[in-house]
Amino acid sequence: MLEEYAHLRIELKKLGLKKRKKIMGELNLGSIIYIYKETDISQAQFNKLEYIRDTDPSQFDLIESGEKTVREVYLALKEMIKK
Repeated sequence: MLEEYAHLRIELKKLGLKKRKKIMGELNLGSIIYIYKETDISQAQFNKLEYIRDTDPSQFDLIESGEKTVREVYLALKEMIKK
């Protein structure tokens, strides 16, 4: 998901201003609501994924395998950091 977000942002940056405005309407690249909408991910979920990536990216294997949810991994990492 993070890669999809990054790819979409890069592709939008490549567009000229007129084309970008036509696609995004009044939103600009600083307003990433458009990208959240297009990637079908909430801002909170995206923030958790970024936290996991920055803290312990190996945990993505647990999420991808279905062993744990994003929330479970996120909370476990937060708890581990507190200790």
